[in-house]
Amino acid sequence: MRQSIFSSELLVLLSLASKIGSSTAQLVDQERPERRGLKKYKKTEKSVKSTKSSKKCKVEKSPLKKGVKSPKACKGVDTTYEPKVIPPSGDLTNPDFLAAAGRCGAAIQTAGFSFFDPDNYDKWFDDASIVYLKETGYYQGPENISEYIRFVNSELFEYYYNPVSSVPLPLVADGDTCVISFAGVNSFAVKEEYSSVEGDPSVDTIVGFRVSFTITSPDLSTVNISNIHLYYPPGFLQFLFDDALGGEAVARRTCNISETACSDTFYEKNCYNKVDECVNDVMTLPRTDGDNIDGKTMGCRTLHADFASVNDKHCPHISFLPEYDVNCFLKCQETANNVLADAFHPMELGFYKSVAVSAGIGEAEFVSPSIFPPKP
Repeated sequence: MRQSIFSSELLVLLSLASKIGSSTAQLVDQERPERRGLKKYKKTEKSVKSTKSSKKCKVEKSPLKKGVKSPKACKGVDTTYEPKVIPPSGDLTNPDFLAAAGRCGAAIQTAGFSFFDPDNYDKWFDDASIVYLKETGYYQGPENISEYIRFVNSELFEYYYNPVSSVPLPLVADGDTCVISFAGVNSFAVKEEYSSVEGDPSVDTIVGFRVSFTITSPDLSTVNISNIHLYYPPGFLQFLFDDALGGEAVARRTCNISETACSDTFYEKNCYNKVDECVNDVMTLPRTDGDNIDGKTMGCRTLHADFASVNDKHCPHISFLPEYDVNCFLKCQETANNVLADAFHPMELGFYKSVAVSAGIGEAEFVSPSIFPPKP
């Protein structure tokens, strides 16, 4: 990694990076049952609403066909998001740019921003704010963003923490307009009862996140984040949701959640009479769409089952059959085929790789088993 990234003018950014890097541990240290709104699902073969599907229930469980009709209320509703590549606007060796970048770093630090503090997201995000991950899509508004971030607290994981503090790369520092890209390391282990990996189910991966924000007060105490683009290395989520979380135990967990938290979707929409029927369907699905997991995959349902266990608006997302949600999204049915080149500048991608190599993970940017000790 080039030494200019660590110049004295960026000490405030490095201080910020240390704060953000350590905040992962603060989040995952919370006991999982204390998650906000958590309703622990029960592995039962009996629904709270009904015990069998309607006699009129007749469905053809074929792959999604083009032209699936959306509800009338969704006519004209745009659910797409177009990510943008943000090229660097300054030179890391230019003192003026570094001073402006230091101001940006001071602002986001003074505002108290922590990516892993979802309870306070309304301080930094508004209803138009977006977090985008090319493999899964985008999440808009403080509530939706916080649901995604809380996935690190899923019962699927034995532990999840950040052994290496994030490193900042300033991209834009123009008055009150700021863009900083961070690279750090996440280390976690899948619980053995859910893991499909033979041997040690622990993983280390580089994680990048580019924060685009505006300074909204003269004293630098408030900021508004317009979007964050998340980065995981190519192949990582395919490894996670295919190799590590691709077995029957995970499919059964998804179906148990569907049966207990999403009984209308389970019984009426998909016509299941018992969990085993759902498990059989989920196990026929591909685990991922290559590097993406947003299509008709088991991986997409694994992710959204965690959300559905605490918020039933995600129930349509774990349906085997196409089902629009209340916001007119049709998720986990057809991949958008998003690509990294549409969201990240080559300089950022090179930066993420350099941090991975410096951290000992290597050029693949993720490694299993972990090279770090388990979370203390």
